Amino acid sequence: MRALLDIFTLKDGITFNGTLSELEEKLKLGENKYYRTEWVNENELKFVAKQSAGIFMSMGRPITEGIKGYATITSKNEKEQHLALKTNFRWELTLVLVPLIFLIPAIIIGNTNIKSWVLMVFPLIALYFGFVFRLQEKSLFAVFKKSLAK
Repeated sequence: MRALLDIFTLKDGITFNGTLSELEEKLKLGENKYYRTEWVNENELKFVAKQSAGIFMSMGRPITEGIKGYATITSKNEKEQHLALKTNFRWELTLVLVPLIFLIPAIIIGNTNIKSWVLMVFPLIALYFGFVFRLQEKSLFAVFKKSLAK
């Protein structure tokens, strides 16, 4: 199951040339108009895009945090820090695919007016939103990496 979910996540990495305290200082000063950071624990931080397209909104506020990534910090040595970047599975994609569980039996049994082409719509919507999310995640990773490389 984990391998299946890994298909829907993005992984990358960056090496920061400096000490851990320099990295922490860079992250404090490096926050910009594109993302904000928040420490999850002493070795992991979350960076969240300030603007995201395609996320659920309720009364003008996002239900989820939007496009975000996690950086796990592992020290190689005193002067070099490696950050393993990753995203989590986007649960919003399951909301698009769940109706298929109910539609497939209804179409197979044939006691419904639902056309079989409807089965194609839900996976296409999931692919579209997956593509939109992935583009934004890659963009967030690029901005985050660029801000640490300066």
